[in-house]
Amino acid sequence: ARSILFLKQVRSISFSLLSDRKTPPEEVDRVEVTESPEAFFSFLKQLEILAEKEDLSQLPRCSFERTITRTDSTKPSAQTWRFRVTHAARFDDTELMELRRRLKRNKERATPWVSVAVPLDLPSCRFDMGEVAKWRVFLPLLEPGPCSCIISGGFFVGPSRQYLEYTVDEEEHRERKTRWNQLLVKNALTPLMRELSFDLPDLARDLLEEHPKD
Repeated sequence: ARSILFLKQVRSISFSLLSDRKTPPEEVDRVEVTESPEAFFSFLKQLEILAEKEDLSQLPRCSFERTITRTDSTKPSAQTWRFRVTHAARFDDTELMELRRRLKRNKERATPWVSVAVPLDLPSCRFDMGEVAKWRVFLPLLEPGPCSCIISGGFFVGPSRQYLEYTVDEEEHRERKTRWNQLLVKNALTPLMRELSFDLPDLARDLLEEHPKD
């Protein structure tokens, strides 16, 4: 369930028990996420087009609700988690675009894409079973993020693929990736988080009214 939120195409994952070759598999667990709207696929198309250009005037963005449902055959009722997901791509940022050109010359692909999922109810606020949610690079990492909003982005990950790339050594290719991660947080994620904080009373009204401490 914690892996499906930011996947672009996958909407359902099921687990089944195969007892023998003659009996159909018995489904024991299923995770589903509501379909993304057409605006999201238009957003993805814009990203493809802008990735081939050097245009600094574009800031593609989309926002919509998504609900994750987990159905476990051993439990009487399904679990659900609700989020408001916002995607933004900072092709309009000069610093990011200059660094992106450096990375591209070294055959290192970088897209200035960040996403934030705001939890809309109490179970969603505790989605990662802790006080804060883990970072995502589409799929979850092992690294805790800064808050219970779920953050994903086009970050570079380290050699273990479990943590964001961050180095203080002199290896040029790792330094470039670390710098990209820093700039993506500073110039793309932070402005989006700041903007969403103003919208929070409307986005998560029920959560704030019923569970203000959480």
